[in-house]
Amino acid sequence: MLLNRVIGSFTIALIALAPICAAADDEGAQLNNLLTKYAPTIVTVKASLKSSMKGAESSGQDNESPITIQGVMVKSDGLVMISNLALSPTRALELMGRGGGEEKLDLKVTATNIKVVFADDEKEYDAFLAATDTSLDLAFVKIEGTPGKSFTALDFSSPGTATIGQRVVGLTRLSKGYDYAPYYQTARISGSITKPRSAMMLDGGVSGFGLPVFALTGEPLGVLSTVLSAGEDSGSSANFAMFVRMITGGGSTGAFVI
Repeated sequence: MLLNRVIGSFTIALIALAPICAAADDEGAQLNNLLTKYAPTIVTVKASLKSSMKGAESSGQDNESPITIQGVMVKSDGLVMISNLALSPTRALELMGRGGGEEKLDLKVTATNIKVVFADDEKEYDAFLAATDTSLDLAFVKIEGTPGKSFTALDFSSPGTATIGQRVVGLTRLSKGYDYAPYYQTARISGSITKPRSAMMLDGGVSGFGLPVFALTGEPLGVLSTVLSAGEDSGSSANFAMFVRMITGGGSTGAFVI
């Protein structure tokens, strides 16, 4: 009798777990399909940044350093969207709550030797900085010298609708040492703002600024970017906290889907 009860209880437990396992399998399939479908649109952008700084206590300093960031192909003719944060020292200072003041530094950054790299292509494609959108903190680089060539691009014309609590997915790539392997990151929509612009907040591990955020079903919901708080006094501490989270790997809380 005891053995029968144990077997019966175990069977009931398995039946109860079946829907949970099926849901996990469904989500796994969705994530796999999403990565397979959209990974070709995620590219790597390399550049040299020449920076010059002038201030009250400095006669001028020039530095040049390489950067590597991920971007997303948004037009098949070779237009790539990236975060403008790496190209804009002013934005970084604003995020640290140091956008103004008597000792404001004159910082200028120029991107040169821009290359776009595809994981399945050994060639590095020459590109140039085509446009920047400081309000959205985004920039666009254009591959040049490839007339007639068509690249796999992400279509933003039919975005999905984001809701609080919704599970979302971001895609990015590892570095060259890992053969630019693509991988996904997940988070949930944790809240929304209406000022200074409409945007959604994230709670989780999506951290690729300038990269798209998707619904599990594959619709692009927007782009992960920065949003400065309205009002200099009220925004400085919040912006600094966001900047600290960004540089310390503290997740994407404080970043926004726009």
